[in-house]
Amino acid sequence: MRVLLAVGDPNYVQILRGHLVGIGFDVIENDVFHRRFLQEIIEMEQPDTVILHDTFLPSDFDSKDEQEEEILSLIEYWRIQYRDRIRVVYLCHREKSDPFLGKLVARNVLDIFYTRSIPTQLLLEQLKKPAEFANVARLGVGIYEFQEEEIEEVEEDGNQENMITPSADEEEEEKPTKGILERLPKIPQFHNPLKDKKIVVERPTIQKQTVKKEIKIHFGRNQVKTIGVSLPRQLFVVAGWQPRVGSTFIAHQMAYAFSTHEIGVTYMENPYRRPYTYERLDGEIKQPEYRSLFQRISTPERNTPKMVLHTHEIDFVVPNPLHEPIYSEDALNVDDVLRLLLSVHETPIVFVDIGDDLSSVFAKEMMSVANKVFFVLDHDIPGAIRYNQDTLSPERFLVEQLKSENRFQFIANRSIAIKQSKEMFEEDVFYYPDIPADVVYHSQLEGTLQFKDRQWKRKQIELIMPLLEDVIPKEVRKKRSSKLFGL
Repeated sequence: MRVLLAVGDPNYVQILRGHLVGIGFDVIENDVFHRRFLQEIIEMEQPDTVILHDTFLPSDFDSKDEQEEEILSLIEYWRIQYRDRIRVVYLCHREKSDPFLGKLVARNVLDIFYTRSIPTQLLLEQLKKPAEFANVARLGVGIYEFQEEEIEEVEEDGNQENMITPSADEEEEEKPTKGILERLPKIPQFHNPLKDKKIVVERPTIQKQTVKKEIKIHFGRNQVKTIGVSLPRQLFVVAGWQPRVGSTFIAHQMAYAFSTHEIGVTYMENPYRRPYTYERLDGEIKQPEYRSLFQRISTPERNTPKMVLHTHEIDFVVPNPLHEPIYSEDALNVDDVLRLLLSVHETPIVFVDIGDDLSSVFAKEMMSVANKVFFVLDHDIPGAIRYNQDTLSPERFLVEQLKSENRFQFIANRSIAIKQSKEMFEEDVFYYPDIPADVVYHSQLEGTLQFKDRQWKRKQIELIMPLLEDVIPKEVRKKRSSKLFGL
């Protein structure tokens, strides 16, 4: 992996170069000491990773806003020009809630180190692994005024070795917010916080064991979560190749399967398309006063109440079509929606249902940061022909890119016999059967995601589980199997 250092400080460069070369990285000899030279050196050296520093790397602009806009424009250009091949690592000293960090995340910068002293081992270990959205899932959400209660989980031994710290002169330039360093835990050695963080479910434990409670604040509302099993945070996007292929139905089934395993899940609907889920769940009867968080961030002056549509142990972030419009990107900024996504990512699993809106900025941003994208197409023969022949479209290019990154799963909804299905698609396909119309109708009639027909109720989770086996731990599936199939 070729690494370009664009840090701006010779001492900082020397420290980073020594550590990176020591673990086998190919560090480019040409260092960058001003932003005006970034483009030229990147074009010449073709690095895989660029390490930038927020303030040490000089700019031709004087104001902070202009400097921020400059770096965001550069990153956007690299994403388009190099098709996300360049990994950007951003070093800075900012508050965790700084909205600028959220803008970086929205541009697929998934390696952000925002504290004044950077644990070298943490930096190196993170760079040795693929970039993950979970590393930045809580950054840049200060616009929503979160309050968090800290939990003492890291033992402090006072060891501050292997920390990259600016000199005394730099310390005067970047004065830390009073008291913040005292609250930051010292990390003696690297560990993956996602593997160690034990999140799952509200109330019941997965196994009989000693547990502790963690207080989370979600838009000012306390949530008590019981910690019983390790599960990394993951973001899944569900998309339809064309309208009315059942992508929302599939997304509902997957979210419901997680909730029946007592795993926390949030479901977000595309606010730029005609809403569906609120009415599907009988929201106008069960919670008529509900207004979505989309309205709250699009019209902050209206003091919209803080509401969550919660059913089936799922947090739904969906528009109320009776009181909310189909939002435009002018009325509801995509960056704000991305920050909202970060704020609701307290549950281990988040589903974003983008429908067939594949070419929008929102859809592209969601798919760029997703752990996996589920693409749904049904057994419509003209649709299958279009998919197989439309190999030069931007949508097919996106599919091929996701497949190359192992972040893509093709789902054939309403499938017929598998032998006939394989003749229609040239893909590694997951086949979901055609559910009888009366079964779906009766669940809609009662405003529930659960099938009411006794036979299909027993099969409901079993049918979708092969898609989720890599995410839900085996012991959890075994623990819940008797309850799932004996509903």
